[in-house]
Parts: sequence; structure tokens; C-alpha cells
Amino acid sequence: TWTYSEEFEADDELGRRLAVKVTGIETSHESSDYWRHLATIGKSLAGAPGLALPLDSGKTDSYFYEVYDYILDAQSLDSLIESEATFEPLIAIRLLAKIARALLPAHDLSIVHADLKPSNILVRGDLDSEDCEIIIIHFGYAEVDESGGGGRIGTPKYMHPMDSLSSAGPFIDIYSIDRKSVV
Repeated sequence: TWTYSEEFEADDELGRRLAVKVTGIETSHESSDYWRHLATIGKSLAGAPGLALPLDSGKTDSYFYEVYDYILDAQSLDSLIESEATFEPLIAIRLLAKIARALLPAHDLSIVHADLKPSNILVRGDLDSEDCEIIIIHFGYAEVDESGGGGRIGTPKYMHPMDSLSSAGPFIDIYSIDRKSVV
């Protein structure tokens, strides 16, 4: 059994390239409510630019899965941070603005990502170009503002200090964006 997820590439019956995220059955996402929640978020934000949302999700006897479009020619912000060490100020500001802009459709619907970190942000294109594209992935921990706080999971390094005590809100993602600027 797995504690964390693994990702695979696959082709569907139409020949489209897909990414499949597979999580072991013993994870905290065993509830069918989780999968309904993920599907609702995916439908609510369908077509929003800069967000990679699940096309399908489900459960078998031994694992859970989420299916996404395969994103070509993109690198995680995490790997770019490792290779670049620091970004020129204009590039850093442009990236942060694009991340915030990509989150707007979610925040307009009171949906917060709740696990926003460099490994969940893909960058496609030349960093020096205005056409550089941001794609936010892994909405698995996303919450709706009215869901209340306490007991949330995410990556502690990028979580708001009061995250487990407060109700969800866009401030959680804004705090995580700010954490990226000092990492």
C-alpha cells in the first residue's frame, strides 16, 4: 500500500495523452465525499485558464485515481527555483502576478487551493517572455470557504500559520504565494 501518490502517463481510446495520479487506498482520501468534492471543484472551474483540473476521478478496490490532461513542455516552479537559485525581480513579479491571476476564478467561487507550493505550479515557455504560462495543478486539498477550518492538510512550509485554526479563504493561497517569493 502507498502513503503518497504516484503519477503515470497514459493514452485514452482517442489517443490523447493523459496524466494519471494514483493514490493508495490507505491514504486519508478514502471517503467518497472527497471524490464528489474533487469532481465539483473540477466542474466549477472547468475552462479556467491556468488551472489543471481533473477530467475524471474514481476508486478501485486498491487505489484512487485522478485523470488530467498531460501537460507538455512545462517544468515545475520547484525545479526552476532549484536550477535558477534566484530570479530577476521583473521575472519574479511576473510569475507571482500570473499565479495570482490564475487563482482568481477559484477565489471568485470561494475555492482555495490549500496546498499551493512550487511543485504544484508548472511553468511553460521562456521565463523572459510575457507569454510564459503558469499552470496550477493538484487541487486535491482544495476547499470551499464555507467548509470551516481545522484539521486541514497541506505542506506545512507553505501553510498560513493559523491555517488549522481558521476557516478557509483566499488568504491561505495568497500567503502561500508570498512564501514562494522568499524561498
